[in-house]
Amino acid sequence: MKMSSRTAAPATRSMDGLRRFLPALCTVAVLSACASTPQPNDRLSGARSAFDQARANTARAELSAAEMDRANVALQRAEGAWRKGEDRVEVDHLAYVAQREVDLAVTSAQRRETERAIEQAASERDAIQLEASRRRTDSAQAQATTAQMQATTAQMQAEQEKQRADQLAARLRELQAKDTQRGLVVTFSDVLFDVGRAELRSGALARVEQLAAVMREYPERNVLIEGFTDSTGSLATNQDLSERRAMSVRNELVARGIDPRRIVSRGHADRYPVADNSSGSGRQQNRRVEAVLSDARGELPMRP
Repeated sequence: MKMSSRTAAPATRSMDGLRRFLPALCTVAVLSACASTPQPNDRLSGARSAFDQARANTARAELSAAEMDRANVALQRAEGAWRKGEDRVEVDHLAYVAQREVDLAVTSAQRRETERAIEQAASERDAIQLEASRRRTDSAQAQATTAQMQATTAQMQAEQEKQRADQLAARLRELQAKDTQRGLVVTFSDVLFDVGRAELRSGALARVEQLAAVMREYPERNVLIEGFTDSTGSLATNQDLSERRAMSVRNELVARGIDPRRIVSRGHADRYPVADNSSGSGRQQNRRVEAVLSDARGELPMRP
């Protein structure tokens, strides 16, 4: 059946209009697909890469499943926030926490491997001592060998302690710690508190979490939290404010799982200034809270 010229003309115009409209439809579809895909996050990608690399290292027999599970939970939380398109600062923070959990798992595995090597060296030393005692021959050589084994063990322990001390210093530098005669000191300036108040602002909690992560990784370390004020106000008011600010940081650490027996807090009012109280900038520097980690034996550098 032939189509009349009147019928064919509208159909042709409809097809032409559809062809002109198709490119616009495709562009809208592509833009919609792109808008639903979150932007890549380098910190999150780094955390995922570190986690996958640690999990793939089957030769590391001392890697803790529980620690890797914690790292995986933290990573899943960060990736979930990223997929939902949450604020980049929040995603970066969650990715940082995940990275630190992966680092903790790997560092703990390295420590256990070193401890196992030390135990093996000690076992070999005991075997040599037993053999020397049984045969009672060549005692001088046996004693020299034992001394050498003891020296090797002591050296390995010293190297392990130095390695952990170096790692701790690196972690504290992330918190902008300063090297002082009392050790590495982390300073929480008064911008983390409202004027005359002791409650931590929300922006300070990320730094407290970083300090808590360090203390979880180094359970042999204790921490001294000290509060300070400028010279304005009465001694009683300054003493009370300095103590309450130090206690605020202490309470946040406890809330993040740190044993309160590992934390000592002190208030020093306007004593021990780090700047001249005669200027506004100097007084601002003096209004602070400092955190000082102990040595490897847990001993804190207390002020007089």
